[in-house]
Amino acid sequence: RIKGNNFTVFIGRMDRWRNRIKVTVKGDNCLFHLGDDGTVVGGEFHLSEDRSLMLFGDGCMFADEVYVRNSDGHGVFDSQSGTRLNSPRDLVVGPRVWLAQRAMLLKAGPIGHDSIIGAGSVVTGSVPSNSIAAGCPAHVMRTGVTWDRDLAPTISYRRSSAA
Repeated sequence: RIKGNNFTVFIGRMDRWRNRIKVTVKGDNCLFHLGDDGTVVGGEFHLSEDRSLMLFGDGCMFADEVYVRNSDGHGVFDSQSGTRLNSPRDLVVGPRVWLAQRAMLLKAGPIGHDSIIGAGSVVTGSVPSNSIAAGCPAHVMRTGVTWDRDLAPTISYRRSSAA
């Protein structure tokens, strides 16, 4: 759904596509970019203000019911000065980020490469690369991780000498 002018919606070739996504753009001069070689099970993506940017790197994986937005959708103002308190944020997600089922990115970012956002998590800030973030609100649970779409690892792991 598009309600704006001079926008770009780019969806790269997907490695695996199992369901549909919903992209809503309500602003002028917006960019939505979903990189190549990703996996999409389902999700909603909302760019709600002029000059908004939502960028996902290559190889991202989106589980079902992922929800992403860069704005609250309504203005919140200081009652004395009239100053807006809830500005939108551009959202940049690095390559190979896994958003588990019902993960939410709400004015979040940046999200570093090879990170995992846990099921049902609500992210409102940044997540460093190679991290697992989970919870509501989400916080970094572990660093120094990577992931693979398949259960059998395709990368070599160090074995503990105590094993």
